[in-house]
Amino acid sequence: MENSYLITVLRTLDKKEIRDFKKWLISPAHNQREDVEDLFLYLTSSNHLEDDKYLQKERVFKKVFPKEAFDDAKLRQTIHFLTKSVEEFLVFSEWNSNDIRFQITLASIYRKRNLEKAFRKTMRSSEVKQKNSPYRNNVYLENEYLLQNEKYAFWSGRTKRQSTFNFQEISDALDAMFITNKLKLLCFSDSHKAVVKANYNIGLEEEVIRHIEQENLQERPAVGIYYYILKAFKSPEESQYYEKLKEQIHDFGHHFPDSELNDIVLLALNYCMARINAGEKRFNREAFEYQQMGIERDIFLENNQIDSTTFRNIVVNGSILNEFDWVEQFIDSYQKYLPSADREKMSHYCKAILFFIKGDYEKCRDLLIHFDYDDILLTTQAKSMLIRLYYEQDEYDLLEALLESTRNYLARKKVMGYRREQIMSMIRLTRKLVRVNPYDEKRKGKLKQEIINAKYFAEKGWLLRQVEAL
Repeated sequence: MENSYLITVLRTLDKKEIRDFKKWLISPAHNQREDVEDLFLYLTSSNHLEDDKYLQKERVFKKVFPKEAFDDAKLRQTIHFLTKSVEEFLVFSEWNSNDIRFQITLASIYRKRNLEKAFRKTMRSSEVKQKNSPYRNNVYLENEYLLQNEKYAFWSGRTKRQSTFNFQEISDALDAMFITNKLKLLCFSDSHKAVVKANYNIGLEEEVIRHIEQENLQERPAVGIYYYILKAFKSPEESQYYEKLKEQIHDFGHHFPDSELNDIVLLALNYCMARINAGEKRFNREAFEYQQMGIERDIFLENNQIDSTTFRNIVVNGSILNEFDWVEQFIDSYQKYLPSADREKMSHYCKAILFFIKGDYEKCRDLLIHFDYDDILLTTQAKSMLIRLYYEQDEYDLLEALLESTRNYLARKKVMGYRREQIMSMIRLTRKLVRVNPYDEKRKGKLKQEIINAKYFAEKGWLLRQVEAL
């Protein structure tokens, strides 16, 4: 039972949700089965959800049905009904969290029941809440469309002779809702294509951009931020789009909930990382400022967890900028938010990054020598560190073996995007570095020029420094 769908869902509930769901189960309107309530109380007491020994089917059954012999079918039925109740509770909670959407739904119910007074009152309340909403994101625009649509449904059902309807307001709201969601999709798909080899045929891109520019819609927060993200991705060398994006995040970031601001910051970070990979060093500091903002505002925490990739990128970038004390404090204080399955390996790996960039190679080597991770990108980054470490410690036999094993590893992995080609370039050029005669100025010069001419990869600067040190 420890790997069941029910247990997986229950483990995501926080303390308040557990209290609220308990009240939900007690209500006869939602549950009339005592065994379902007993199962929930057992599972959520003490540390039963975390310790697998408490989740053995026979043990659970004995607690829920103490006077009966074990019956697997009966237990599965109880689990089924509890799972169904949890799902209903989560759907209701999610819907109820959007107060404006709740009010619009209620107004629709009153309209269908011909309760005009109740409808008007509820709509007025909805419009006030909409006007005072702190957010101006796509959810706000969707609510605006639903409000305008509900107004039309009300009036069109009462008179066909009214001189005007709110068709313009409906159209404007629908356009804004569609454009914002289309922009978000374009931004995320472009960002994803930069990481892995994937092709998406997202239609109407040119038409949407043209309409935004013709109507000057980029001045709206929900449109503007994603418009400038997309323009920055499409034209990375034209810095005015990125600068405008920075301005929009600074001016309008508070108009987005933390979960969406997290996505926006990550998209901005992806742009910065692409510019760093193109050799523009100033974007290391730009990226670090976004990362610090994310930490200060807790926008990187979702369900009280920080994504492992986000955690690693913060450590890498801060270390490159010699923010060693800040990075060390970050690792120590934030590793507890890493997913439990990744926590130990990721914190060790990130400490290895810190030690490597600080030049404390012995500590780095101790952490990396037995490193094993199922993440392709993380594994190649660990191998890259060990390659540089072995070279700088004159461990040429270990270095040659690692170069060959890394090359073979990459040959088996096809879905890596640009990073695969970067590591392959590093392997090829590192081999040439090892074999070049340090007294042959001509060959050294040729190798240096070959490194300079190579497409950017993270280890390029390191290789140049090693050639110059020969």
